[in-house]
Parts: sequence; C-alpha cells; structure tokens
Amino acid sequence: VVTGRDAGGGGSVWRHEGYDLQTTGGAGCEPRREPAGDGSALVAVRADGRAVVLSVVDGRELAVAGPDETILGTNGEVVVVRSRDGKRLRALNLGTGGAAWTRNAEPSAKVGVTEYAVFITDAATDRLVAVSPGSGQVRLDLESGAEVLGISPSGVMLGRGRTIGYMAFSGNA
Repeated sequence: VVTGRDAGGGGSVWRHEGYDLQTTGGAGCEPRREPAGDGSALVAVRADGRAVVLSVVDGRELAVAGPDETILGTNGEVVVVRSRDGKRLRALNLGTGGAAWTRNAEPSAKVGVTEYAVFITDAATDRLVAVSPGSGQVRLDLESGAEVLGISPSGVMLGRGRTIGYMAFSGNA
C-alpha cells in the first residue's frame, strides 16, 4: 500500500494498493532506502510488474513503462526508461505524457537523471554523454572514464582518481 499524506495535518490524501516503492531489501518489510523520485514524481512498480511514475500530489500515474522496461530515473519533469533489450533509452515528458526523446545506448551504460542533464556513462567505451532532459540535445560528449561528482546549470564537475575538473555544457538545458 502506498499512501500520500498531507504534510501539514498528516491526513491521508490518496491511497493505492498493489504498488511497490522498492524500498525494502531481503526478507524484511522494514524500509532500507528512500523511494526513488524527484520533485512531485515517485517511481513505483504495479502489481502487474510494470514500472510507473506516480504523482505525489494526487497519486495519478504520470507515466507507465512498457512490459519488461526499466525506469532509470526522473527529475520530476521527465522520466528516462530503458528498453527491454537495454539498447534504447527514451524520455517521457511527465506534464504531457508524450515522448520527449529517444536515444541508443549500450546495455552496460549507466544513466543518471538530474535537473540540468541526463548523464549516460559507459565504462566499456569510456564515454560520457550529457543530454538536455527535455529535448535530448547533446550538452556534453567526451571520451572519459571520469565519474560525475557534481553539476550546475552550466556544467559538470568530473573526477577520476586524484584528478578533478570542470567541463562546461554546450547547448541549452
């Protein structure tokens, strides 16, 4: 059961049965991590096994992944979904429900969704790509095995070992 409560009074605003926020680990029911989501969006899995994004305001399903697709993250405005075979990423606009962009990606690529960029990193190819969350426009594309340490509206702080550096984005968010 997932319940939305009023922050001021604590009363129940909405309630859904058959959703899993995937916050527990092992055999216990005790939450072990925070639910995934950002802004007013919360990632869950329905009883039929399909990943969804719920509105924290009223509990509506804002987006539904296809069968065997995986929701990789949301920034509250878009949600990024990986295809069943792992080779395709697509972003859905949570406001309109429509597709924002699609992009090919290696199944081994890791994806991070932020307010300013969606980061796609692949250790096998030492490639780091950052795209605009809303349009999919490439903001950064470089050959690097560095990790993302921090972000700002205009760029990203990268690190590898003892070396850190700042790379400015190109293009608009």
